[in-house]
Amino acid sequence: MNIDQDNLLCVKDLSVSIHTPNGNAYILHQVSFEIKQGEVLGLIGESGCGKSTVIKSILGLLPGNAIVSQGQIIFKGQDLLKLNESQLSTSIRGQRVGFIPQDPAQAFNPNFTVGEQILEIWRWHGPVGSRDRQSGINQLIYLLDRVQIADPISMLNRYPHQFSGGQRQRLLIAAALLCKPDLVLADEPTTALDVTTQQQILHLLADLGKEFGISVLLVTHDFGVVSQICDRINIMYAGQTVEYGPKRPMLQNPEHPYTVALMNCHPNKLNSLSGIPGVVASSLEPPTGCRFLPRCIRGLPSCSNRESNFVLRDDGRYLNCTHYDYVI
Repeated sequence: MNIDQDNLLCVKDLSVSIHTPNGNAYILHQVSFEIKQGEVLGLIGESGCGKSTVIKSILGLLPGNAIVSQGQIIFKGQDLLKLNESQLSTSIRGQRVGFIPQDPAQAFNPNFTVGEQILEIWRWHGPVGSRDRQSGINQLIYLLDRVQIADPISMLNRYPHQFSGGQRQRLLIAAALLCKPDLVLADEPTTALDVTTQQQILHLLADLGKEFGISVLLVTHDFGVVSQICDRINIMYAGQTVEYGPKRPMLQNPEHPYTVALMNCHPNKLNSLSGIPGVVASSLEPPTGCRFLPRCIRGLPSCSNRESNFVLRDDGRYLNCTHYDYVI
């Protein structure tokens, strides 16, 4: 895949394995994508496809038994994989790359007020030369107002249990934006919320991203959300990127068999309860060639001998599929 390293974030041929008592688990295999300034990229796939591992790789938070066997993560011209823990913690995490976790109920310590906890981010990662507490409070109050938290000044002195799930998620968005990062990584940020609140939170995140010129990498399962707020989409299966490109052609005419099957599982298209037959390929013993082959209704013998090989289509999307190897 031709990745433009002049973009804000470029992940190129990233492969990650984790050593386990049963052998190496090959979590990511040659994953590639890029994010432009101010863009929202949707990262989609079934549970266990490696989406959260991509985020941990970017943040440098992989477990100690993880091995990055190849690839680059270029952020503003700098390969994050070459930085040590001190460099990542002082100049990347929080300051230039914000993070919104899955579960707002577990993201806060119940023993401290939300103001104390969020302002710790400012204390350690705020702009150099302006990390005084009052500057942080002023910035946080402004953001709490923007994420629609009523009476933000008094809210700083409340404890996490005094907020609803939707309010806690808004607090996490404010925390991620506090130090004015260039990129926000949102790992299924609405998992624990009801459908109505999910829509509000995701649209709020997208709107704030546009307002502040922040790029967003959004991990989600919801094609409805993707169609509304994302600019491009990266479809992952069993640790591989299978289809990647602008959202419109991919949503209107999905071409990779996995993308087609995944979209057919959406409630608006569901004709049966069968879903996609089979289970996600094991990372301990992944199939050779295309990892979707055991579940693919269009599989060919040549698919088992095929390594990752992205083909650029005329609509700007990349396909990693034997059926398109010779079609441009």
